[in-house]
Amino acid sequence: MGLERNIVVDSHKFDVVVIGAGLAGMLMTIACGQNKIETGLFEKDVPGGILLKMDKIQNIFDHREITGKDLSYSLFKQATNNQYVKYFYGCVCFFQCLDNGRYLLATTNNSFWEVKAIVIAANLESDYLPKGMLKNNGQLIVNENNETIWKNVYGIGQVIGNKTSEDILRAITVILKNLQKSNLLNK
Repeated sequence: MGLERNIVVDSHKFDVVVIGAGLAGMLMTIACGQNKIETGLFEKDVPGGILLKMDKIQNIFDHREITGKDLSYSLFKQATNNQYVKYFYGCVCFFQCLDNGRYLLATTNNSFWEVKAIVIAANLESDYLPKGMLKNNGQLIVNENNETIWKNVYGIGQVIGNKTSEDILRAITVILKNLQKSNLLNK
């Protein structure tokens, strides 16, 4: 006789979950919040990513000059001060597609979330992704809509090779249009 395991999905369900709170993840989260999309932002470390290692950033988002730490703090504050955004400290350890077309996402702190779409904006050090989603260089494989081989799972930022803030903003625009076009957010 096998052990039965009941998985309880936390009561809050999200339209979109963003994995990673670096520059790309926070900008994606801000855009989702501004579009009134229920969004969960997950980060396994300190929000900011590589921004925290930058002493000086010039001419970005109306700042003539700002430290990476200050920019990170400003973006994180903007992202999390939105009523449609919830921030969670923790690492996503796996996700799987459910029969209803949504995803079950599990974190290392044993919480489970049902989500409509996932945006991966994190370094791919963990093994939570199916191997078919990765190139040999470890980058996420996406199509022209920034979507992976799984419907409504997207990549953004360094994980797909976005090099500049302009690249990231273009990718965010494409992802938001695709989410709205698929009527995913109205279900």
